[in-house]
Amino acid sequence: MTLTLSPRKAVLALCTGLFLLGFAMPLATNAQTFSGNGMGVQDASDINTGGSSDLRETATEILFRVISYMGLIAVCVIVIAGIFLIVGGGTEDSRNKAIKIIIYVAVGLIVIVLASAFVTFVVETASGS
Repeated sequence: MTLTLSPRKAVLALCTGLFLLGFAMPLATNAQTFSGNGMGVQDASDINTGGSSDLRETATEILFRVISYMGLIAVCVIVIAGIFLIVGGGTEDSRNKAIKIIIYVAVGLIVIVLASAFVTFVVETASGS
């Protein structure tokens, strides 16, 4: 019995799982918290919604989170390409396909690192620090 796994289905399942773990879970756990005693309208100011009220900090946090998950997905795709290389049985076609995937992902990782450096540069320049 051979394992046939469509690359699109594998990447889609991986992206869905990473989205649920990385974005949906922190949003659910970062819900509003109430630190007051619940005895009046004045206590409404004690509700903490989490996060930052500064738009620049929020945008920077979102960008860095997206960039880090893109790097994680790229590493997972390299692992999937290695599995294709092993499952392919050593045929020349499967070997070339896996090597091509690894090369494209390596170029993507370089772009991700450059994007991270660019975001860091822009944020530090804009904040004046």
